[in-house]
Amino acid sequence: MTRPRKRAFPNTYVIVFFVIIFAAILTWFVPGGTFDRQTIVVNGVERQVINPESFNFTGNEPQTWEIFSALFDGFVDKADIIVFILLIGGAFWIMNRTKAIDMGIYAFLRFTKRMEHNRFLR
Repeated sequence: MTRPRKRAFPNTYVIVFFVIIFAAILTWFVPGGTFDRQTIVVNGVERQVINPESFNFTGNEPQTWEIFSALFDGFVDKADIIVFILLIGGAFWIMNRTKAIDMGIYAFLRFTKRMEHNRFLR
């Protein structure tokens, strides 16, 4: 007798794909619009904020075939952030693999252990 298969949580790419499909479907039903921006000064710094009473409807731009390139366009637009995260992750991997952080902590603990014996620092 075979056991019933457990339902597993879907892959991340499947979730992202369905979110993109859902957002593309919503472009057919939700009207587009914009707010006007105004410049205000807060503590000597100019800031652009939206004016809540200035909403204007714009034309609908329903998405059809653009959903297939949405993931790649997102990667291209945010490539600098992706590269930064990969570099930082690689640096942490190298430090973890070489035990550099552990050795630094051990050196600090040995130093403080020697400082306990110094009567001027008690």
